[in-house]
Amino acid sequence: MHVLIAPHSFGPLLPSTVATEHLEAGWLEARPDDRVEGLPMSDGSAGFLEALAPLGELDVLTVPAASGELGPIGVVRTAAGAVYLTTESWNAPAARPDPTRGNSRGLGEAIGRAITAGTRRIVLAAGDVPWHDAGTGLVEGLAATLGLERSGDPAASLPAGTAGADALAHLEAAARALAGVELVVAAQTDAPLLGLHGAGAGLAARGIDPARAQAIEARTTRFIAAAEALAARWAPRNLLATGGETNERRPSRRPSSGAGGGAAFVLGLLGARTLPGAWVVAEELRLSGAIARVDLVVTGARVLADRELSHGVVAEVGSRAEPHALPVVAIGGRIDATFRQLATVGVHGSYPVIDTGPGEVPDLEAITPQALRARAARVARSWSR
Repeated sequence: MHVLIAPHSFGPLLPSTVATEHLEAGWLEARPDDRVEGLPMSDGSAGFLEALAPLGELDVLTVPAASGELGPIGVVRTAAGAVYLTTESWNAPAARPDPTRGNSRGLGEAIGRAITAGTRRIVLAAGDVPWHDAGTGLVEGLAATLGLERSGDPAASLPAGTAGADALAHLEAAARALAGVELVVAAQTDAPLLGLHGAGAGLAARGIDPARAQAIEARTTRFIAAAEALAARWAPRNLLATGGETNERRPSRRPSSGAGGGAAFVLGLLGARTLPGAWVVAEELRLSGAIARVDLVVTGARVLADRELSHGVVAEVGSRAEPHALPVVAIGGRIDATFRQLATVGVHGSYPVIDTGPGEVPDLEAITPQALRARAARVARSWSR
């Protein structure tokens, strides 16, 4: 039997590359005659660079971290001239700064240096970050790295000292500098930048007092409004629009514009396409072609629940297997979904990494390489011909 194993991460110590290795090993222990192919996946969060590393070579850049000090980040460069980078590089828990002080400047410098080196395709995975600056730091980093000039248009300025004033002054020059570059944002979240369910409101979920979260968001609102007005001058006109544009059509209210603390918002103004992270990774790794060659697909994640089953790796794998009428088995550290919910995304069977008794809650910290191997072996005995 030909089996594809394409899981997401099972936790900080079990990224998809490690999880795939142990799921493969467990399967082959039980069914050594099967042909097993591994394809580690990511949704744009942890494990993004590791999943895409086979496409190129890992390089290290030294740029400002979110809190300002210099630090190393990883990027993957391909022979075709593409560069992959991720906001996870700035997300080390021990170095997470106050989001009122952290900013995306280092991200802008990394993109600027890639462009200076001749890169014409940049794929950025934008997930959770230790900043919320609507991408103002990113533009400032781009301007400094590429030597961009400030706009002479008074309408492109905010009062001196206003958050984002320098970024707004460089926004149009940044758009011109990136005109020949293909930018793709692989967004882990579908949250917009502004709104009741936006990235600013989500700061409260990170333990920040709601009133303070609102104050953090308010620091960027003048920049956001001015940037949208300025970008409308060079954005392609929608000939199908009726003139009754709603707030939902504003770039800051579009799905995923809040990814990367608003980096997706400002990159969208500069011409980037923002797409679901799992979909981008699947396209880059040619997941559909890999699925078409096999008899069974095994996927999995730390938690099988709403997020994973709406725009995560498990949902992406299931949707791509469905046209081929292939069975898909999902392994989860915890399974918070019904059989019907799993079937809706193309999953035909699901198994916990560790069995628990009635009413017991699985201990996600107990997921080990050995536990993954043992579960994979049991699944192989049930599903392999």
